[in-house]
Amino acid sequence: MAPFQDARRALALVRQRVRLEKLDPARISLLGFSAGGHLMGLTASRWSGVGSPEEEDVQGRVAPLSGAALIYPVITLEKPYDRTATRRNIAGLSPDPAQALLWSVQSHVLPGYPPVFLTQADNDRIANPVNAALMAQACQTVGTEVEYHRLPSGGHGFGMGEPGRTTASWPLWYQGWLARRGMI
Repeated sequence: MAPFQDARRALALVRQRVRLEKLDPARISLLGFSAGGHLMGLTASRWSGVGSPEEEDVQGRVAPLSGAALIYPVITLEKPYDRTATRRNIAGLSPDPAQALLWSVQSHVLPGYPPVFLTQADNDRIANPVNAALMAQACQTVGTEVEYHRLPSGGHGFGMGEPGRTTASWPLWYQGWLARRGMI
């Protein structure tokens, strides 16, 4: 829970400094890799980290974002894709299915969720590639703009990609996504 609270607080601090730093509040986006993709995916939602999204007054909890880029993200903590350190750290060794769902990003993708950029390799052995597909599907279901790039290889933890490999393409795709959205 502490990383989630820290991320929400950091976002609040950025928003407080918008005028002082002459930032455009319409160009605030999130970027997270792996477990950081899970953290940023939840941070992009209006969920406060307690109760189910349906139980909360979701209006005004987090100011709208311009986007969220989730790179080889952990999205779901549910079976059978629950073999990640993220699930163990957040939901425990043997989580109740309802708790696993509560901390799964796709359960918080509701109307108004910001546009999403996703990329993940089909041979990712840490965060099952189903994670990005689940997120893309959740976004499409609620009408959230999503750009999803499946890489045939690259594994997990490819960072900004290696020159000459498939993974080297995603930063350019992300740059294009940001440019089309007026972010850069």
